[in-house]
Formats: sequence, structure tokens, C-alpha cells
Amino acid sequence: MSTPPQQPEEPAEKPVQEPAEGQAPPPSPTPEAQLQSPTQAEDQAEPKPESHALRNVALIVAGLFVAIVAGFLIGRNGQESPTGQVSATQAVATPSPSQASPSPSAAPSPSPRPSPSPSPTSTTLVDIQGAGSGTSGSFNAPNPWKLTYNFECPEGGPPGLAVDLYQGDTLVKEVVNDARSSGDGTMLVNLGGSNLTLRIRTLDCKWRLTATT
Repeated sequence: MSTPPQQPEEPAEKPVQEPAEGQAPPPSPTPEAQLQSPTQAEDQAEPKPESHALRNVALIVAGLFVAIVAGFLIGRNGQESPTGQVSATQAVATPSPSQASPSPSAAPSPSPRPSPSPSPTSTTLVDIQGAGSGTSGSFNAPNPWKLTYNFECPEGGPPGLAVDLYQGDTLVKEVVNDARSSGDGTMLVNLGGSNLTLRIRTLDCKWRLTATT
């Protein structure tokens, strides 16, 4: 029988190859590099495009917020500035107490005029009229009393009018003697009493007599 050929045994340890002269030895890996997983290495080597997009959106939002805040502050300062100017103008226009105009003094009210005392009510004692001679009825009169007369004579006839005052049958006084052809008048008679009458003397003249108090 033939003996199978025996394979040569491999050495237990491979010989260490020493670097050639002039060639730097390869760098030894750091502990952090040894601890990193293959996935982390891939993430660091190739950045994701989504992270860049999110960062850009965040920067845009932050810029808009800053612009809005700055515009609000500028508008508020612009609104407060006119208010301060108005208040300053009002402070200048306000007069000081020394410049205040004096209040007008009240005009004196006129004193009331005394009302005239009412005249006593007149009373009619006699009121007669006629033509030619005539006599009134009797009457009582205080002292004094008034006699009013008027007359008119016909054209071409005898003029004149006379009136006598009687007390009973006694002549007291001639109170009217008017020689005109027409006329009127009022006189004050200072003879009072009772049972008085008036007697009219004329030819054709028309007349009217009124005795009042």
C-alpha cells in the first residue's frame, strides 16, 4: 500500500512584516474610532439633506420673527412721538393763573320803579243830553266833582250855553257860561252836597252834560 502524501503544517503564527526602510508605519486606530459603529461612520461621512432643509427653514422663521418684532417697535415709537409733542404744545398754550382774564362783574340790577297808586274809580252822577233849555234830576256829589259838557248851536241861530247849579230851589253857582256857537270843556266843581240839580240855559243849541266823581 502506498502512503498518502502529507501536507506541510502551517506555522502557528504568521511572520510580522516589517515596513521597509523610508515607509511610515500605519497609524494606530483611536479608541473612539474603534467604538464607532459602521452606521455612525456612514452618518458622519454623508450628511442627510433633510437636516439641511430643516436648518434653512428654522433660519427663515427666526429672521421673519426678528423683522416683525423690529417693525412693531418702530411703529410704537412713531405713535408715541406725536403724543409727546401734543402734550408739550398744550402745556405751552395753558395760561398761567396770573394771565387768567378777570371775570366780569355783575351789572347792578335796576331798582324796581314804584307802581303808581290806582286812581279811585269814578262814578257817574249825571249823564243827560237835549236841545234848548233843560234840567237834570237831583243827585248827591262829594267835594269836589267834575262836570264835562259839549254843545253845538244851529247855523245862524243865537249862540252860547249856560249851566247853573241848584241845591233844592236855591241857586248855588253858575258853573258853565260859554258864548261860542259850539264847544266843549271839563271843569272841577268844589261844591258838594245833596239834592243838587243842573239847569241848562240855551235857545236852540244841542248839548250833553256828564257829572262824575
